[in-house]
Amino acid sequence: MDMIKFVKSKADSVVCDLALHNYKVWFGNPYNQIEILERLNDSFLAMMYNFHHAHEYVDEFEIVANKIISYLSFVNLNGIKKEGPEIIPLGEGNHEVKMIISLVD
Repeated sequence: MDMIKFVKSKADSVVCDLALHNYKVWFGNPYNQIEILERLNDSFLAMMYNFHHAHEYVDEFEIVANKIISYLSFVNLNGIKKEGPEIIPLGEGNHEVKMIISLVD
């Protein structure tokens, strides 16, 4: 938390919003990011969700989307095949269409 507060203070000093990026492991877990955002309770701190770091959440993405939507400021779209590879073009995966629909809904 202290590191995020520090980075956020630097962003504030240059009048810049800050978004957490879901980069794998513990910090990439959207549930952990929600916990961080709720504890810090700063309306200028948001979440940026990257599809190519979302492979382990494909099966539950509709639930994830409902939980992250109020914190979400950006989404990085690309194709998603649960089994990989990690980065493929949008439209070449077999999950991204359903994931996008979950976000829009």
